[in-house]
Amino acid sequence: MKNILILASLLLTLSFNISTGESLTTEQIIKNVEANMSFSTFKYSAKLIINVGGAIRKKEFFGYGEGTTKSFMEFTSPARDKGSRFLIIDKNLWIYDPVEDKSIKLSGNMLKGSFMGSDFSYKDATENRKLTEKYKATLSGNENIDGRDCYAVALKAIVEDVTYPEEKIWIDKEWFVPMKEELFAKSGKLLKIMTFSDVRKTGNRYYAYKYTLRDNLRKDSQTDMVFQEVAFDAPIPQNVFTIKQLH
Repeated sequence: MKNILILASLLLTLSFNISTGESLTTEQIIKNVEANMSFSTFKYSAKLIINVGGAIRKKEFFGYGEGTTKSFMEFTSPARDKGSRFLIIDKNLWIYDPVEDKSIKLSGNMLKGSFMGSDFSYKDATENRKLTEKYKATLSGNENIDGRDCYAVALKAIVEDVTYPEEKIWIDKEWFVPMKEELFAKSGKLLKIMTFSDVRKTGNRYYAYKYTLRDNLRKDSQTDMVFQEVAFDAPIPQNVFTIKQLH
């Protein structure tokens, strides 16, 4: 998400000299968001709450990240998913299946599949480049999202290999945290809507502890990703980002 976490996503060291005020350029706004979303290391525990037609499934997991290119996660519940592990290095994704006791690398159309039955795709998880590397940004106005003043920014892809050729993102003016995203296909069709909530100050940055994603191509479906514990720039296990660690 962003690295899914992304998953990732995806997912977001706020510097003390971040620009403030109403005279910010679009480039400054996006750079402030990227500064708030960057980290040397990241560790967390979280859960997915998947609601499909009123049927709710909950899955718990923990994970680690390093920069924007490396991520590892392991599911701890429910029992049928316990021990499932995921490793992302750059745009490469490997999955370990504890039942089959083997790992596979996902590629091509396989990345479009649903991540653990959720509204996130595996491709969402492996899209980890900065916004400025993927999109040209245009400030389209100022709007209120859930009582917060936000910049509304339109993003248009400047490279071909992006998951969503167009996006619209609402960025909190104080926190420089995305509060809402709309993700579009090349045709202009709205594919997914992501909202962010439970924003907390963690260390020297603000971070949304809850992501809610709706996939418009899935009927009556919604996924909440809720972070329970988060630590930035903290020590992480050695050799966690290796194929060997999957087994």
